[in-house]
This record gives sequence, structure tokens and C-alpha cells, in this order.
Amino acid sequence: MAFADALARSPGLVKRQIAVFAAPVLDYFTDLADANVVGKHGVISVVGSESDPLIPSLLAQHAGCNALYFAEGENTGHSLIEYCWNHTTLQALKTDKTLTYLQTAYSPDDYFQQVLQMEAQLSDEVMSHIEFLRDTNGNLTCSGLPLVRYSTEDRLNDIMDIYRSNGVKINNPHVIHIEDGKQGMVRADVVAMKRACDPYNLLNPGKLRGWEVRDTLPNVHISGVN
Repeated sequence: MAFADALARSPGLVKRQIAVFAAPVLDYFTDLADANVVGKHGVISVVGSESDPLIPSLLAQHAGCNALYFAEGENTGHSLIEYCWNHTTLQALKTDKTLTYLQTAYSPDDYFQQVLQMEAQLSDEVMSHIEFLRDTNGNLTCSGLPLVRYSTEDRLNDIMDIYRSNGVKINNPHVIHIEDGKQGMVRADVVAMKRACDPYNLLNPGKLRGWEVRDTLPNVHISGVN
């Protein structure tokens, strides 16, 4: 996590993707078994070729090693990006269908400590998977798509409450209605987009609570759409 954070915070390094995987997430990437990553924490990064010469020294500062490397044009197979974001979840489910996942959003001011706190508290049940990004204000932060060893619905809800109590936002993917997940509320702009693109409610009917009260919501103009 410290290496990934340093890479993300290095303005002179050109990068497209940085993801952190706590052990044993990499065990589920069976196609990468020959890279000797089983049982280890790892980072997948996609870095501009002009920054390649600078990475070894940064790795050395964090006692890391380069387990797998593809130079530009070398790899004719899958991109390593295809093991990131929710591809990680799909890779894990190929091996263990008892797993589930969550969507977490960390604070730009405290994401590093929050990630470590959650790893310390929940690592027996939750395998950390962290994706670096910038928020809508341009602040560096992280989202998480942690893998969860599912036991019961009550325990899954408990785990989500632990995240929330540590200031980590949960975008619950285990709900039917959009408003109960990431959206969090009925939003007139979302209903306006639905009305413009799907006026007869043919796509995923019943998933949007706001559709049932659309006539009570203010009209929202969406440039280029309605």
C-alpha cells in the first residue's frame, strides 16, 4: 500500500492504473501463477514507458520486487488491467463461488490510514482490493472492491457497519433499488435521464424508486440528452 501510494503521489511518473491486492487475492489469478505471486500482497500498475527507468528505485525503497513485467508491445495476451476493478471479483469467483464483494469509498484526507485500519480489523473475513483514483474535485483517493468470505447476511451487514464507523462510505451492491446503493436518495437528474433514454420503462423496470414518483420531481435539463 505504501509503494502504491508513493507511485500515485509521484507527479513525474506517468501512470494509468494502480491497484493493491492484499494476500491471498493474487492466489485467485491462476493465469499468473508462474509469476510466483501466491500468498503475497501485490500491486498491479500500468506505467508510461518513459517512466519505466524510475520504477526499480521506488520498488527498492519499499522492499518490493517486480514479479511480472510487460514492456510496451511485448504482451500479446490479456492486459494486466483486466485483473483490476471488478475483473478481480470475477477472477476470484471462478475459483470460489462462496465469495462476495463490497464497494467502498475512502476519504481523500485519510484513505491510507483507513485502508490499514480495515485490513487490521477484518483481514480474517475481508481481502482488501484497493484502486487508486481522483475524485470529482481532482483529489487523490481510493476506492475498494474487497472480497468477502460470506457467512450470513447479518454478518455482511455488520462488516458494512464497521466500514462506516471508520469513516469509509459503503456503496452497497447487494440491493435491488439504485437509491439503496451508491445513489443514496431519489435524484431528479437520474430520473430525467431515465425518462429521456427509456420513456416506456422497458429497461430494468422496478430498479428505480424515483420512477414511481417521477411526476412529483422537478424537470432537469441534461445537455445533449433532453
